[in-house]
Amino acid sequence: KLMGSIKLPHASGNSMSIGAPATNPASDLELKLPATIGTARQVLKNSSTAGTLEFADPVFFKAGLTANSTSVETLVFTNEVFDNGNNYDTSTGKFTCPVAGVYFFSASIMRNSASGNAQVSIRRIRSGSESIVAIALQGNPSGVNEYAMIPCTAMESCNANDEFFVKNDGGSIYGSSSGNNVYYSQFMGVLLA
Repeated sequence: KLMGSIKLPHASGNSMSIGAPATNPASDLELKLPATIGTARQVLKNSSTAGTLEFADPVFFKAGLTANSTSVETLVFTNEVFDNGNNYDTSTGKFTCPVAGVYFFSASIMRNSASGNAQVSIRRIRSGSESIVAIALQGNPSGVNEYAMIPCTAMESCNANDEFFVKNDGGSIYGSSSGNNVYYSQFMGVLLA
């Protein structure tokens, strides 16, 4: 007898089912599970062979800025909080996409107190060509003597080997830690899909 799902009963009485597609496929389909057991924090992904699943390490990083920046320059976040896949370079401040996909990047930057306007951008280098993918500005009204946050985010469809970094486009940026790997200015990213 053909059935639309496989029911896996639990010893306590409830069950879990794996169901067939809602519509009849044009031909028979097969889903192949990985031949090995994954490790902690790995995810299942479709491999380069259609219908075959494999375990993969998720891609993500977070790094903190430890020195002030007062000129137009690439911000190099030298304290790597975590980097699953070793794709962020603490000597250049650049993250290299290991695979093609959609990535989310966030730069949370603090403007120095009473330092005037500050502008930052998230930039991409693809095939040697640099472009701005996100930009943010924090103004400093006359007489205001306060630190201010400059949030800058981007979600981009990326190629393998695209590089991303944060640039101080002008202004004084605060780089320091409040302890326990919490930074006033930080750069992070994650592969979404």
